[in-house]
Amino acid sequence: MNKPKMNSPTVGRRVSDTNMRVIRVRSSIELGNEIFHLVGKAGERGKSLTIWDLRRMLDAPLEKVFVALRALEHERLITRGMPTDDVLSAPITLTEDGREIYFS
Repeated sequence: MNKPKMNSPTVGRRVSDTNMRVIRVRSSIELGNEIFHLVGKAGERGKSLTIWDLRRMLDAPLEKVFVALRALEHERLITRGMPTDDVLSAPITLTEDGREIYFS
């Protein structure tokens, strides 16, 4: 019985660490785009969202939502207000820079 070669393209194929990082970054960017859009739409209606709202709306793990949210905060596109008693219930709104990008 012949065994397939391990360097065959179909057998034993593994995704490299670099490729996995690219996949994670892409999915984080896509999630960030969705968050930015949802926060902008809520802002148009005069509302703000929380991390809990976003997690529920996107049906995504809390950790991934938080990471994407922090990236948007770092870029100064959104801001989190002061929470009452739970950090995850702080209101999230677009910054002035975010509004400029969102509405242009």
